[in-house]
Amino acid sequence: MQPLGDGSPMGLLWNFMGFSDAYCIFTGAAEMVGGLLLVARRTTTLGALVSIGVMSNVVMLNFRFDTPVKLFSLNLLGMAGFLVLPDARRLADFLLFHRPLQHAPLPRLFARRWLHFMAIVVRSLFFAWTTWFVLKQGFDMRRQYGDLARKPPLYGSWDVEVFEVDGELVPEESVARTDRWKRLRIGRYRLSIERGDGSTRILFAQPSPKGDRLTLQLESDPGHPIPFKCELAGSDALTLDGTLDGRPLHVELARSATSGYLLLDRGFHWINETPFNRRGAFQAFLS
Repeated sequence: MQPLGDGSPMGLLWNFMGFSDAYCIFTGAAEMVGGLLLVARRTTTLGALVSIGVMSNVVMLNFRFDTPVKLFSLNLLGMAGFLVLPDARRLADFLLFHRPLQHAPLPRLFARRWLHFMAIVVRSLFFAWTTWFVLKQGFDMRRQYGDLARKPPLYGSWDVEVFEVDGELVPEESVARTDRWKRLRIGRYRLSIERGDGSTRILFAQPSPKGDRLTLQLESDPGHPIPFKCELAGSDALTLDGTLDGRPLHVELARSATSGYLLLDRGFHWINETPFNRRGAFQAFLS
């Protein structure tokens, strides 16, 4: 619903990454495999090489899409490169010069064999527990905040049909009134107000599980929540009554259609006889 040109570069990257669950799983698994291979000394070089490939892509995305973790990702890439240095000559002999490689045995962690064995067991158990903890934490966050979280009845996009301020009806044709709402998007924890002049206001919001109230919270005044009374008529009609910025509001809304978007309905095709590249009529004309 938002014009592509109105988004930020970071927003474009996040939407691109989040569009495909399979791609998110693939990139996340690649990062995780690279990290797990670093645990054992026998696979450290392989893990560093995998991490270099993965993190090079991450660094480029962060730099070119203006994502604010540039230095952190660059540090991880530098650390992966540092771990490759001890085997850099052997890698060059194998990949570039096709020379035979000499065996490089790993020294024991401890002189006593049983201490060496116990160190490996403790290390393996620690990283197994760490891996399980991180995966479980991520899954729990997905169920609480992500796509597996329960959606409240008010969740979705709503078109404003009736908008009253201070008891005065503000018609949709009143383009001079910049305070008139055009569309309302209600999420699990945030709310987006699209005004008639095209501007957007985002607020923290907590819809009730029953859909009978909506509590807003201003970032400048988090200690004073703003309650709105809600009334759902079926699943497609919503009425809001409350006070925002010191002005009483009465808003009647209708649920926006979420189907009919080519981006969401296109699906997957094994074979494309011709390239299916839709970028908008104006861009197609320019090209």
